[in-house]
Amino acid sequence: MEEYIDIIRLIYGNANEEALQFGIKFAEVVLVIIGSIIGIIIIISMWKIFKKAGQKPWKCFIPIYNMIVFYKISGMSPIFLLSFILLLIPQTNFIGFIIWNIVDATQKSLLARKFGKSVGFIIGLILFDFIFYPILAFGKSEYKKVNVE
Repeated sequence: MEEYIDIIRLIYGNANEEALQFGIKFAEVVLVIIGSIIGIIIIISMWKIFKKAGQKPWKCFIPIYNMIVFYKISGMSPIFLLSFILLLIPQTNFIGFIIWNIVDATQKSLLARKFGKSVGFIIGLILFDFIFYPILAFGKSEYKKVNVE
């Protein structure tokens, strides 16, 4: 917390210590609430997407396994999840970050195509998944089991 206070002091000069601590705590609480709401929205959306794709919806609650199922729904091999391991290894995490984002964008693209969505929707899903997953889940689009070309 001290580093935050030092940064704010550098920006605002002489600021009240109690006001700074209150502001930081308030911001932390707001961020936790917003993050929790987004997490709940994504989980509910995953539930509906799994259901539309003919999977058992409870699978969306199991970490890692839900991503394996999501990759299978998209028509992508779950082996690509191993690219996540590069993020955990020092000195390779920057390359892993790039690879992970490419794999994630590919998976979202294939998922959107399975539901018959356009390129614009794919870009929205990649950039704002917390908005576009609910559209995919609660919209009228239906899952198509055919392979996308």
